[in-house]
Amino acid sequence: MPILYSLYYFHSEKGQSHVPLLLIHGAGGNHLAWPPQIRRFLSHSIYAIDLPAHGNSEGHAYQTISDYSSFLINWIERMQLKKVHICGHSMGGAIAMQIALRASKIVQRLILISSAARLAVNPQLLEQVAHPSTLPKAIELMLRWSFSADAPQALVHQTAQRLAATRPSVLYNDLLACDTFDLRAEVSQIACPTLIMVGSEDKMTPPRLGKWLSQSIPQSQYIEIPQAGHMLPLEQPQLVAHLISQFLVE
Repeated sequence: MPILYSLYYFHSEKGQSHVPLLLIHGAGGNHLAWPPQIRRFLSHSIYAIDLPAHGNSEGHAYQTISDYSSFLINWIERMQLKKVHICGHSMGGAIAMQIALRASKIVQRLILISSAARLAVNPQLLEQVAHPSTLPKAIELMLRWSFSADAPQALVHQTAQRLAATRPSVLYNDLLACDTFDLRAEVSQIACPTLIMVGSEDKMTPPRLGKWLSQSIPQSQYIEIPQAGHMLPLEQPQLVAHLISQFLVE
């Protein structure tokens, strides 16, 4: 897959829709955070990106959600994508909301998975990520809060490997960006239809935050998925893919 305008992306061209779906991963992730059921087999044109300095992308990680959203708005325009649907997981959802507010004419539909209008990061986690000696403990903590009790251990192990392969400075910047993010006073201005998905066992962005989003965004619907945690797309890929497909054809 190509790198264009310093951003690496996976592209799958399927379906008849002229509006592509942009997938934005969460903190410390890359496009592989979206399992094949979502990034390959949806009946839609898909762009699954690696954010700057993540995965195979060039550049540097930003310390604010605002900077990430500005970069992606510019990338969407340079790619000449007139309209897009955007689906964001966790930090990716924060970026997606910011884009929907700043570039409302571009965003047709919005999907927010395991996200919130305020992404406060546990101070202990932020401190541990900042130091190489405590980084393994930070990753262990993130994993403990990210998966449901029923998650396969192989999936947890794979996610641990991907986080460990992320540069510590990138992960720290991402968590710092999350910690300073707060759109609670603005999300009511999101004008496009919005789907909000949350795992019932999510400890990072618990269901109450998704419910608050749904109550605050005018054209929104809320779905809580049982036996799933923060890594909802990885734990329930078939169901998430089905719900996305259903939402985009309504």
